[in-house]
Amino acid sequence: MREEEDRQPITWLTAYDYPTAQMENRAGIDIILMGDSIGMAIFGYDSTLPVTMDLLITHTQAVQKRAPNVFLIGDMPYMS
Repeated sequence: MREEEDRQPITWLTAYDYPTAQMENRAGIDIILMGDSIGMAIFGYDSTLPVTMDLLITHTQAVQKRAPNVFLIGDMPYMS
């Protein structure tokens, strides 16, 4: 086989909560990002600056609980 034929595409999406992680887990997503963009996407902040470590930990735990076998990347807040 040629090298190009050996390559497997991966899927990567963002999830901020338990229900979204459940859908992504069922869809077979390979990697989930729980990003600091939660501040703007979910909480309506003007930027990611108000996002705290506690907020990110809580939401990352919710995502991990629903998708325990998916590679999960959790962002850290700005200047942490």
